[in-house]
Amino acid sequence: MEKLLFHFNHYVTQHSNSIHTQKQYRLDMNHFIKKMNVTAIEQFEQAVLSYKNMLEKERYSISTINRKLASLKKFLHFLQTMGNTQFTHLLSAEELKPDSIDLGELESLTSHQLKLVLQFWQMKGQRALTKEHQWLAKRNEVIVHFIKETAIKPAELVRIQWLNIEHELAQITGTRSGRTVTISPKLQQLLKDYLEETRIFMPDSEASPYVWLGVRNKRGKPITTKTIERVFASMSKELNFQVTATMLRYYSISEMDATQMQKNTEEYGYARKSVLTERQNRMPHYNK
Repeated sequence: MEKLLFHFNHYVTQHSNSIHTQKQYRLDMNHFIKKMNVTAIEQFEQAVLSYKNMLEKERYSISTINRKLASLKKFLHFLQTMGNTQFTHLLSAEELKPDSIDLGELESLTSHQLKLVLQFWQMKGQRALTKEHQWLAKRNEVIVHFIKETAIKPAELVRIQWLNIEHELAQITGTRSGRTVTISPKLQQLLKDYLEETRIFMPDSEASPYVWLGVRNKRGKPITTKTIERVFASMSKELNFQVTATMLRYYSISEMDATQMQKNTEEYGYARKSVLTERQNRMPHYNK
């Protein structure tokens, strides 16, 4: 089994979307081998058929059980590619079928709340007493509008460079591949204004290729996802309702109709249409 696990680790490196996913496959399979005490391939089938029952008895959550079963199926697919078809029938076994989970509606924003969110940093900029606070308000305003319009993830947002933006197009770099999104004339103008204000407030920023920069001890350096969290935490506190980058991203996705959803699966950062469909079905705006 050790030799098979070694080859499986190489297999998931080549056939998984992210480093996190690869790591999880390996952890789950090591857990399976250890818990079911599988030392030889001859023990494999009975261990597979008993695994779900063991997980349920030990009170693992449904989502964890489903993930571990999915990892086990990944291993079965790997065995197929290795020419071992004696366990192929297990892929359709009842014992490996995931349990359904009622996840409920996703947290979202009302139209009124969205309006307040989009106006928030513009109003803060108008009331700012220092050049630094004026510039920060402009930066944060453009960040919020960028997320709303493109449904970009924070981890993708902080990596954006000026060379990724050209007129009405923005190139977004993901963990494995990139995608191109269209940006409106309004967002183009916001970006232009932000760039001009950044060059005035922070002349040395020309040396940085990144769009979103920090101040003080992070002056001129690209911001992190923690900064994005703080931007939205600040809004939540003053607006008296919760707003996150994810909620704003979901609002944007919820506005798609069925045709747009079919075309824009990759544009919104999802590798599989099924994931995007699941998200939309849980969005209050889309269901109404």
